Amino acid sequence: MSAFKISIQQFDTPYKVAPEVLILEGSSGHEQVQNWHSFDAFIYDCIVKAKSVLKESDVQQPLIWLLPALPFQTDHKTLFINSLQQRYGIAVEQMIFEGANAMHSAIALAKEQNFSAFDVVAIDGVFKASKHNGFEYLGIAACKACVEFTQVGWALQSTSMCSSVDIAKHQPIHAELEHILSLNEQKIDLVFAPGNGLESDDWVSYLPVLSKKINEQTMFQLPNYKLGKMGAIEGVVNLASLTNSSLYAERFGQALIISQEYNKYQAVASYLWISKEMCN
Repeated sequence: MSAFKISIQQFDTPYKVAPEVLILEGSSGHEQVQNWHSFDAFIYDCIVKAKSVLKESDVQQPLIWLLPALPFQTDHKTLFINSLQQRYGIAVEQMIFEGANAMHSAIALAKEQNFSAFDVVAIDGVFKASKHNGFEYLGIAACKACVEFTQVGWALQSTSMCSSVDIAKHQPIHAELEHILSLNEQKIDLVFAPGNGLESDDWVSYLPVLSKKINEQTMFQLPNYKLGKMGAIEGVVNLASLTNSSLYAERFGQALIISQEYNKYQAVASYLWISKEMCN
């Protein structure tokens, strides 16, 4: 099992702050709201941003694209694929349309392909919580990061994404949480969860499934309260926060990251801390 480290190299979002500041302090709350025109316009803007964030000459090692969650939009996904293939000639398998869960799938793919290191480029929309029990659109963001596999650190244990047009009815991640119970006897020390409190917090009702592995000492991080929704970029920021913070190293042994986009998908990823002693 390989651990990894992440270094964020490019971070172009409406927040206009460094990712480290964003993780620790959240957004300023003064970002300029934009008009949402249509889903077609959103996809077009994502493609334009994708073409501006990376030059062909910058591709020096395996590259994986992390893109908006499009489980039910085949036409839009095809447009994305054709556009990126024409520009970069990359394989379809290296374009992951899973929003916030895409980063976890990229780690799994890289392990399967035996990459020692790889780059990710994440493109998605950014939204912030509004006073009207909803989200306001801020525009398109992009993030480029390098991932390097190491012996010591956090390692992916399990990841799964379930698409659903009715999350409340289908409870798509319930089975995956039950699977996590069978992975080991170690308790869960840290949970990253959506926590938006607006669209849906259905994941909260699933926590009794994990009653044997969580307790009052389990730490819960709800980044969407601070950051809003950043889609595929959210996945990179959350995982960078986990892997780069000394707060989560050594003292924690197992972490769970839950992500969801209402009426699109729910996902869960489990990470295990690999120490020097375990390597030896």
